Amino acid sequence: MQIHSGNSTFRNAFLLASLKGVPMERDLLYTLLQNAITARDLSAAREAHSIMTWSTHTYACVLYDRLIHLFGVCGSLVEASIAFCLVPKPSCHTWHAILSTYVESGFCKEGLHLFGQMQCKGFKPSKVTLICILKACGILSSLRNTMLIHAFIINKVDLDMEMSNVLIDAYARGGNIVDACHIFEKLKNKDVISWNVLMAGYAHCGLDFLIPECLYEMQMTGVNANIISFSCALNACGTLGFLREGRIIHVHVLRSGLPLDIVVNNILIHMYIKCQNLDDALKVFSDFPDHDVVSWSTMIAGCAQYGHNDFALELFSRMQTGKLKPDKVAFGSALKACKSLRAFNGVMFIHGEIISSSFESDESIGSILVDIYANFACLNESLKVFNRLQKRDLVDWNIIIGSHVKYGQPMLALQLFERMQLDLVQHDEITSLWVLKACVSLGAKKEGCWIHDHAVRAGYESSPFLQSSLICMYGNVGSLEEVEWLHSMPSTQSTCVWNNAILGCQPCKEHITVSNVLEGIECNRFIPYEVLLSGIIKGCTEAKEVVQGRLIHDHVIRFHIKVDEVLGNSIISMYVGFGDMREAQKVFDNIPFRSIVSWNAILTGYCSHGFDFRVIELFGKLQQCELEPDSVSFLSVLKACGNIGAVIHGRLIHDLVLRKQLDSIIVCSTLVDMYSKCADFHSAQRVLYNMPKRNVVSWGAIISSYAFLGCLDSCRECIKGMEKEGLRPDARIFQSILVACSHLGLVEEGHIYFDLMHVIYGINPSIEHSNSIVNLLCRVGCFTDVKEFVSSMPIVPDFRGWMALFAASRLHGHIEIAQLCFYCAARLEPHIAAQFLGMIEIDVDLYMWNEENIAY
Repeated sequence: MQIHSGNSTFRNAFLLASLKGVPMERDLLYTLLQNAITARDLSAAREAHSIMTWSTHTYACVLYDRLIHLFGVCGSLVEASIAFCLVPKPSCHTWHAILSTYVESGFCKEGLHLFGQMQCKGFKPSKVTLICILKACGILSSLRNTMLIHAFIINKVDLDMEMSNVLIDAYARGGNIVDACHIFEKLKNKDVISWNVLMAGYAHCGLDFLIPECLYEMQMTGVNANIISFSCALNACGTLGFLREGRIIHVHVLRSGLPLDIVVNNILIHMYIKCQNLDDALKVFSDFPDHDVVSWSTMIAGCAQYGHNDFALELFSRMQTGKLKPDKVAFGSALKACKSLRAFNGVMFIHGEIISSSFESDESIGSILVDIYANFACLNESLKVFNRLQKRDLVDWNIIIGSHVKYGQPMLALQLFERMQLDLVQHDEITSLWVLKACVSLGAKKEGCWIHDHAVRAGYESSPFLQSSLICMYGNVGSLEEVEWLHSMPSTQSTCVWNNAILGCQPCKEHITVSNVLEGIECNRFIPYEVLLSGIIKGCTEAKEVVQGRLIHDHVIRFHIKVDEVLGNSIISMYVGFGDMREAQKVFDNIPFRSIVSWNAILTGYCSHGFDFRVIELFGKLQQCELEPDSVSFLSVLKACGNIGAVIHGRLIHDLVLRKQLDSIIVCSTLVDMYSKCADFHSAQRVLYNMPKRNVVSWGAIISSYAFLGCLDSCRECIKGMEKEGLRPDARIFQSILVACSHLGLVEEGHIYFDLMHVIYGINPSIEHSNSIVNLLCRVGCFTDVKEFVSSMPIVPDFRGWMALFAASRLHGHIEIAQLCFYCAARLEPHIAAQFLGMIEIDVDLYMWNEENIAY
């Protein structure tokens, strides 16, 4: 009879045997079952089970053993269990069949339970059964059961190499590498499997550094490594970043003559990427002709991880052009590359491919998309992806809540937080920080108090970041009593809490003054960050609080607070702002490390206060240091050269600017201003016209110098040049020209430029422009025109305007007008005007005396 494994064959054989009145031949049924196992034919298994169940003949246990195994390989554990229960007298082999079926199907706990029942029934497990149950112990990492079975084996069974290897693996998986090594050392003849199992045990216990040494020892004993040995060692080198050892093992792999399959190729790529050697990883990738999804994904992930984002996207595109479809690792890496490159269109394209590949619902891909869309401030898209996630973890909630707070949607952030509570997701400190920030924006005290209460219950109330956020929240909602209460708590007397609170909360800035900070330093409650002290000092500088600023500096010195670069530069800028260059120089000299920012601070200070020779001297010292001057340094020294007319120094610095390639628009504009002030108009024009791009500042520098020298024709030519380049003169340029007209007494030209500025260019005259016209008319004695102009001015003249009119009136003998102008000026600046009071009284007396003499 021809033997097949199909169910029809079982049926035909059974009918033939029934007609003869005899049971189906045992050997025939065994052969049919064995063929069905090979073919994994579940229908044949069910047909055989039906025949054996309903037959009046009793079949041997060995056939039931094969039937149970057949159901197992077909993945039908329930039917295997039913078949086991129907065995009239199960043998040791039958127990092994059902036990191994459970273990191989992944039900290792149930396998251990069956092993216990087997022993209770009095069956002695065979070597094969013990090996199977030890594998189950290893999978479960059950050290206790491993030790129990090991004890049983020592008393009942001879420990051969195969069983020793399984024991080593079980002990290592259970975390007991010491006993695993002890069993390994007892082995007389160690084969390659023994060494591989030990290396795998080292990897499982986190002892990767022992694996390369183990491989070397293995080869020294004469055991040839196989692909598994090399793969384990290469993975260890990748984990540890051992590039040198990895390269050596790579050479051994090539010399071994073993066939390199795609798995080893992928391990090599992964090892080189882990060792941050993308060049070698790419070489391995390129040299191997066939690539699977893992190869592409590993290479793309490595490029994205180490910042080669463009190449990562190129590889992703090449992968798509082939027959392979990207997996979630490739998609995730490509998305991260787009995020780093700020390539929003790339994100949208890859998102479309993800939807086509049905990966959007994947938790890891969905989380990446939520984060990327939030990073691009696309809150709607981020929320859509978030809502489609089947499972949302705490990280996803923190991203979506934080992004809404960050991009100005605090109300939606609180609504999302309520959804998070309804989904029974327990929030953490990060969530609390974002929600408190939303409460600060909305003034939501109720929600903030709830977060505070939860933090107390959860036990992270003492976190300095949370405490500083609570102080900000209570401060912004006006609950200064709570702020004071938090201030009094011992746990809040830390640097982090108060630095963050003062820097981040305006009400706290107002409530906690410089005096509070000084008191905290004196009482040794907290030492402020250098950044905080810098911020306070900057505030003192802006508010001209000289005493408070000096007090802060005094406390920094007395309490030995470390003066870093940031704090030192702030103190220098403070003294520069106060005009105390002597103290600024002392601080500068005492800074342990002076960066270019420190040099620029002191150079700018001396330049702004007119110490131009000192600026040039300090710039020379800067050049003697190892530091390189930057654009700010050159701006200060060029201004100083222009102020004192040091054209030779200016030319040397100009040459230095060109050699260092720092000739930006602002530096070139300062060069034009410097040459113009030094009356070197040829050099000024050369710099101006050699600039690749000119702006209003660069044109204004040379126009101001022409105006200062009274060259109005040159000013007009420059304005025409500006207009050809699409630029329009600004208020400062017209102010320079009007001042020049005033000095030269050019009334008609002054009116022309004033009207040109106002009517043609649409620049509203400022008080400075009006003062220049007043000064011009007064100089030539046009008092009638002055009165008309002053009465038509849209704004009242300031102190300088009135005093100019006062001086001109006195000069031309118009005492009454001078007296009126003086009183108007006195209303604006009484302290300065008092200096001229004696002068106006003398003028009035002389005027009255002259009038009396004329009358007499």
